[in-house]
Amino acid sequence: PAEAPRNDPAIAPVGFAGAFLDTVGGGGWGPIVTTTLVGRGHEPRFAVGSVNVAEFIVKTSASASFLMLIGLMHAPVVLALLAGGMLAAPFGGYLAKRIPSKPLMMLVGALVIALSTWQIGRLVWG
Repeated sequence: PAEAPRNDPAIAPVGFAGAFLDTVGGGGWGPIVTTTLVGRGHEPRFAVGSVNVAEFIVKTSASASFLMLIGLMHAPVVLALLAGGMLAAPFGGYLAKRIPSKPLMMLVGALVIALSTWQIGRLVWG
């Protein structure tokens, strides 16, 4: 199996940008970080696995911060998001291992475009 590039200088800035946008904007970690890493030559299964582990850590930290700042009034939502991420991570890794790189990236791109179009439509037309 191919090995992930180890000395990619873009990893830290991409991770920071993904974490920032994910926390401030309510999403963006997966589309930004995963597609950038795969586009820079990282094996999709390594990129997806690494992003899922890092996303879990980021989401746990953000959830703990929000819980400390706003209390437990939104705890069910935070716990649901955490549980959903934990359930989805192995599924994403399994798909990344089974689907070839090019179709996987086309599928991810199509999903990002579809979700973005839907969100813009909701914003414009209510």
